[in-house]
Amino acid sequence: GCQEDAHRRPTPVLATRTEPACVGMMEKAHYLIASVRLPMSWKILLSLLVVLHQTQYTDAFAAAAKKNRKANKNKGKSNSASNQKGFGAAPPTLQEIASRFKTRLPENAASLPCPCGVTGSEGGDVLNYADCCQPYHLEQKQPETPLRVLQTRYSAFCYRLVPYIIQTTHPTCRDYRENQKVWANDLNRQGMFDSSQFLDLQPLGPTEFLDDNQARIEFRVRMKSQTSLLDDEDEDDGRDRSTERETVVIEKSLFKRDPETNVWSYASGDVRSEEKGLEGTVLNR
Repeated sequence: GCQEDAHRRPTPVLATRTEPACVGMMEKAHYLIASVRLPMSWKILLSLLVVLHQTQYTDAFAAAAKKNRKANKNKGKSNSASNQKGFGAAPPTLQEIASRFKTRLPENAASLPCPCGVTGSEGGDVLNYADCCQPYHLEQKQPETPLRVLQTRYSAFCYRLVPYIIQTTHPTCRDYRENQKVWANDLNRQGMFDSSQFLDLQPLGPTEFLDDNQARIEFRVRMKSQTSLLDDEDEDDGRDRSTERETVVIEKSLFKRDPETNVWSYASGDVRSEEKGLEGTVLNR
């Protein structure tokens, strides 16, 4: 029996065997089973038990790792959702707000004569919008002179381009507001002369430079306004008694230059009327 098996098999010399470095626990188990003196049937049984335990351990480890990855993924989603909930979507920009406003810009505006009336040469044809004020309205250029501020702002009022009016208003202007989005909404509601049609702009004399960073320009603007002639007796008869009326205003505006960027902007202006009985009266005080 056992004595015969012991006599037949050489006794292992454990002290002379060198165990491999960094072997896993399961490899160590197999190594020990092979090293000890046991009947072969016992070694086979122990090896099967080790394999079974290794499989269970591996499956458990894989399941735990999968669970951990899923938990981390859910945590990331939770953090993302928390951030979105805490900070919300980015607020709309001025341009995004203004994109919802109506404009008076024709589809073929680029090829039409520019509203400001600038000509290519003295006595020549009026420049197309694309070659005159449009690059300023698209922020491709910035006003280099007080006169260009005046001309491009006039065209912006004609075409109802709210952002450009804001962008070319100097911070010292009484119309200036820190919250440009609220300012834009207010201009859209009541500051773009929606009851009027702009007819022409006429500068009255050359630009008057006060110093390197300030200048004045006096100019005349003609507009055609829609007015109602309804009285109390005829208010409900359904007939349209509105009429078009031409209005002429004269303004002497102050423009200021940013010394760092050399860009000019509108700072203030005194508006006078040429209406009968109001001649010379300043309307915006």
